[in-house]
This record gives sequence, C-alpha cells and structure tokens, in this order.
Amino acid sequence: MTLQTSTPEPSLPQQLELFHRDEAVGRSRPKPVRLSWRKLVAVVPLALLVGGVAIRTNAFNPNAEPQESVSIRPLPVETLEVTLSESYETQRTYTGDIEARRTSELGFEQSGLVVRMLVEEGDRVIANQVIAELDTQRLLAQRQELLAQKAQAEADLSELVAGPRFETISSSQANVRDLEAQLELAEQRYQRRQQLLTEGAISTEELDEFISDRNAIQARLDAANSDLEELQTGSRSEDITAQQAVVRSLDARIGTLDVDIAKSQLRAPFDGRVALRHVDEGVVISAGQTVLRLVEDGAMEARVGLPVQAAANLEVGSEQAVFVDGREYSATVKSLLPELNSSTRTISAILSLPDGAIAAPGEVVRVAIVDRVQGRGYWLPATALVRSDRGLWSTYALSSTNTLDPVSSGSEADDFTVQRQQVEVLQTDGDRVFVRGTLQPGDRIVATGTHRIVVGQRVTPTDTELDVVSEPGVVTVRRPNYSQH
Repeated sequence: MTLQTSTPEPSLPQQLELFHRDEAVGRSRPKPVRLSWRKLVAVVPLALLVGGVAIRTNAFNPNAEPQESVSIRPLPVETLEVTLSESYETQRTYTGDIEARRTSELGFEQSGLVVRMLVEEGDRVIANQVIAELDTQRLLAQRQELLAQKAQAEADLSELVAGPRFETISSSQANVRDLEAQLELAEQRYQRRQQLLTEGAISTEELDEFISDRNAIQARLDAANSDLEELQTGSRSEDITAQQAVVRSLDARIGTLDVDIAKSQLRAPFDGRVALRHVDEGVVISAGQTVLRLVEDGAMEARVGLPVQAAANLEVGSEQAVFVDGREYSATVKSLLPELNSSTRTISAILSLPDGAIAAPGEVVRVAIVDRVQGRGYWLPATALVRSDRGLWSTYALSSTNTLDPVSSGSEADDFTVQRQQVEVLQTDGDRVFVRGTLQPGDRIVATGTHRIVVGQRVTPTDTELDVVSEPGVVTVRRPNYSQH
C-alpha cells in the first residue's frame, strides 16, 4: 500500500506508513510500505483508537449534525400516601406465675396427739371433709364431769323454783310449837324463882340462871318462826336467779369442751387437692403447726408484675390475652394491688383465667398488653424501607417533574422522580413499621419494588395505590388521586 502526502506536515496515520522510508534517500519521493502480519496486528488497534478519537471529536463539534435522541419510559411503581399519626400502639409482654385462687397450710388450733390421717398427697377433698384427727380422751372425760355438776345444779334450781314441801313446813311448825311450850315453862319457873328470892329461899345467882335459860329459849323460838315464815313465803327470786347462773356457767364450760372436741378434727375449708403432707399418725403437734398443704381445685389466677405506667393503663374487668405453655387464653383483670413490690418495683396484677384453662400452680404465664405511645410518625409497609447509611433506613418519595412526555403526543405525563427520605423505625408490627424522619404529611412514597429503583429515576404510579391503616397487618388498595401532586 502506497501513501502520498499532500501537506507539508504528515498526519499521524501517514507517519505510521512512512516510518520505513530509507533515511539515506531522504524525503524527495515516497516509497511503498510493506507491512508484515506482526506489524499489521500492532497498527490496527492504534488506527481504531485514532478513529474513535475522531468520532468523539465530531460529537463535541457544534457544527456537526445532531443525532436522533432515545426516549426512556418511566418505571411503573405501587405508591402509598403517608398520613401523620400522633401516637402508636405497641404490644409488650410481661411474665408472671400461675397461682391457685386459694392455698392453705392447714393445722390444728390446739396441741395434741395425731391419731388419724385420712388423706394422702394428691388426694382430692371436698369442703368440710375430715382429713385428720387428734386424741380426745381427756376432753371427753372433762365433759362427763361437767355434765354431772350440771345435773346437781339443775336439781337445786328445780327445788328453789318449786318451793319447800308440805312436810318441811309442818316440821318447822312443830318445832315452833315445841319452843313456845318450852318458853312458857321457862317463864313460869322464872316467876316462882323470883318469889323464892323475895322470901330469901334462893340466891340472886340462881335466879339469873333461870333468866338466861328463858332468854335462850326465846331466841330459838324467834329463829324457828323466821324459818317457818320463809318456808311459807317460798324461794326468793334472787336465789333462783343465782342458781340459774350456775347452770348456765356449766353449760358454757361444756360448750367449750365440745368446741375443743370438734376442733380435734381437721376439716377441708374448700374443695381442692392435698399438695403436701407434713406429719403422720403418732406425732404430738403444737397449736398452729402445719399438718398439710391444700390447693383449691378449679380455675387458676395469674399474678404478673407490671411497671407503674403499664398498670395505670389497665382497667379492672378488662380482658387481656395470656399465654401458658403456648396456649392462649382470654383472662379478666381481677384486681391491681395498691402497693409497689419493693424487690421488683412493679405493681402486681391479678388476672382470672377462664374455667377449663389447662394450667397448674407455678407455671409461667405471659401477658400481652397493648400500650399507647405518644409520638408523631407514619405507618409504612415494611417493603417501602431501603437500608441506608450508619444503620439507618430510608424510603423513596415521589417528586413531580412537570415535563411533557413525547410518547404522549405532548400531553403532561403522570411521571415523577424519586428522592431518598431518611427515616427512623420506632415500632414494627408484622408487615408494617412506624417511622419518623424527613417525610411530610401527604407525601407519596414507593411502597413495593424498591430494589429496582435508584435516586433520581423516573417512575409513574400504577392504577392501584397501597394504603396502610391503623389496624395491625391491614393493607387496603384504592385508586390514586394524582391531583394532589
């Protein structure tokens, strides 16, 4: 191949073709250049490079003819219009224990020898059933003695009420008559002795003896008359009342012994099961010593410690979801204790489990309580989140372009560009999240397919728009309203 130069300064391709010119001949005339295949391989890429530079230079030439432009269609996306919320609900789980409604450590009120234990551990008992007994021989002997004393007191009372018998009154009357006769005889003898003293037949000392005998008989007669009058009048009310009090006192002592005898039998205070037995027959126990532990049989209760704020949001009588070994029940808040637990710094809540709940005292129970947290933010589907820098998240918000789409024959296009908005996740709830950040109320974001989008990309909403409402896990579909943008 032969190249001829028409300019004083050869171009770069011409210099490549003439580099084999003989230096001895000079530049007087051109010399044909023959390239071997090795040199051709080296020259072709260089020529292509030079051609590319020429084409690149032509592209920046303002006098060059414009090339035909290529139209890129916007990417269809599903969108969501965000709505500002002043608060959000979060579900927290607290742990507690299952308890029986009633649990008693049973014991006797008095000391004694245990002679019978009528139940074993695990036995079911009913209310008022005898489950243990003490020795009652001493108490029974005391009761017999008191019964005898009561019989004597009742007989005396009957005699007082009925009054003296006729024979007793007759005997008293006879005694009075006898004393009157004796007094009359003593008076006659006194009169005669007084005459003899006047005549000097007896001394004054002898007369004094007769006077003393007469006075003694008179005193005896006065006492007999008093007894007769009392018998004829009957018993006094005071004596009857006093004797009645003696009888009542004996009745009370017998009643006390009956109570002691009855309390020598230990009875179940409610229906339940024997959880633990502490003593056997033959053991002498003291008053109040625990004999066995009884757990009420029936519905259980859950005792859960709650923070003060969480307890303040609960209402007595409200229903709460509880979980026992994976089983869920609806429990009723029975009460909230008024004092703060000093060790856990929590308020104890008592919840009644429904009848038929499968639970045993001591099992772990978990209570799910919904708390309302005050905080401004937005509910978004989890698919709208895009991982951002430094552990944060972001979402793609639509920004209107206000351009004319050539494909639409000059009509205004319903397309947007996407911009990144930084957000902070405050709460997750299933397939939705509550966030706060640079979003504004009414902003429309890309709800799904964020992995296909980059910042600044043109997109257009589809015929459907996602809408996240306040109920957990609910996503509805509605027609978009483009007029807001």
